[in-house]
Amino acid sequence: MTEKFSDQSRLPTDPIDVKPDEEVFSGQPISKKDVNTWAKSKGFTQGRSGIYWDAEDRPDSKNFLSIKGCHRFENIEPAKEGLALLRYLTEKGVFYPSTQWGMFTDNDGAYQLFAMTPRLGSFLSDSPTGQLEQYETVTINFNGQNRSEWTRLLDLYQRIDPKFDQTIGPVHTSINSLVNPTEASQGDNWGWGVDGQAYPIDTEVIELSGAQQQAILHNWYLTQQ
Repeated sequence: MTEKFSDQSRLPTDPIDVKPDEEVFSGQPISKKDVNTWAKSKGFTQGRSGIYWDAEDRPDSKNFLSIKGCHRFENIEPAKEGLALLRYLTEKGVFYPSTQWGMFTDNDGAYQLFAMTPRLGSFLSDSPTGQLEQYETVTINFNGQNRSEWTRLLDLYQRIDPKFDQTIGPVHTSINSLVNPTEASQGDNWGWGVDGQAYPIDTEVIELSGAQQQAILHNWYLTQQ
C-alpha cells in the first residue's frame, strides 16, 4: 500500500516494539502478580475498561494491553480453547497480525486471557485514501430480521468465514456468532494498520464468556484436533 496516515508519528510498529517475554505469552497460565510485574517493567500504566497504556503520555502510547471480562474463564480447558481461537482469529486477520495473546490466573482462581496490541491509526481520522467503503452500510440478517450495518462488520464476518452469507447471517453454531456486533460496529473500536487494512482494536469484538459461547468454542476446538 502506498497510502500514508495523516500523522506519521501515529503509525503502528510491526512487530510490536515492546518485545513480549516468551513466558508471558507462552500460552501457559502465569500468576496475576507476574503479569503485573511484567507490565510495570514495560512501562504499562492502567487506563480504562481493562486497557493499559505503555507510556505515561497516553495519547502517544505505541502499545496497549487489553484485559477484558469477556475473555475470562472459570476452568483451564475452556481458557485454553479460547486462547487457541483468539490466536486463530489473529491469523485470519480479525486482529492485527502482531497481536500477542497470553493467560494468567486471577486471585480467585479464574483464568483470564489478555492481549498486547500495537496502536493503530485512528479509524475516524486517519483513513487511507480510497477506503470510504468502510463507512457505507449493508444489510445483514440477524435472527430472521434484516438490519442495516456498517460495511466493516460484514468485512469482519467474512474474515472469519469467506463464505459468510449476509442474507443468512451468523449461524448460531458457528464461530461467527461469537462476534459482538455492537462492539464491532463502533468506529472508535477500529484502527488502520500500515497495510491499509482496518482492524478491531477492542478485543471485546469477540465474546467468549457465556455458556452458549463456550459451547460453540468447544465444538470449534474439537474440529481443529
